[in-house]
Amino acid sequence: MIKKKLLAFAVAIIFVFGATVPTAFAQEQDIRYENSINNIKENIETVQDIAVAQPKSIGFIKSNTVVKTFTKNDFFCGYMTDVWMPAKDYQVSKGMKKSFKVEVDGFGVTIEYIYNATATIPADPSKYSRLGAYADVTFQKIKTTWYNGGAVHKVTYSIKPTKYADKTLKVIYK
Repeated sequence: MIKKKLLAFAVAIIFVFGATVPTAFAQEQDIRYENSINNIKENIETVQDIAVAQPKSIGFIKSNTVVKTFTKNDFFCGYMTDVWMPAKDYQVSKGMKKSFKVEVDGFGVTIEYIYNATATIPADPSKYSRLGAYADVTFQKIKTTWYNGGAVHKVTYSIKPTKYADKTLKVIYK
């Protein structure tokens, strides 16, 4: 009888602990799995942060920002003719092109002027004159920030023309 009771007790213990051990083991496996998933998520976020920061940490990188946009109406771009001379008229052909270096708000700017019409512009032959190019020019002031190793290295400003409107040619007398 004692053997039967011991055997029943042993079976009960095995049954009780045998049923709980896999459950405890399964819970431990779930916890390990959750921790692994969380570690993977943290590693992915870290890699994403590094990917975002990485371009600024390798060599020089520049970033441009438009500070302001402004228009100068009837802006003198430059002379289409090279010398002062008496002329009774100026012949302008379609596609006439010239580059001008001008100063705008203290900055040197290059303007490409292309005249898209054919015309004869009358002038007073008793006076010295030149043909002047004018336009309504829209400019942008640009801030350029240079980064080196993720830190700001230097900041520069420049101005560039972005739009030309109402191009005209006028005779200018000396």
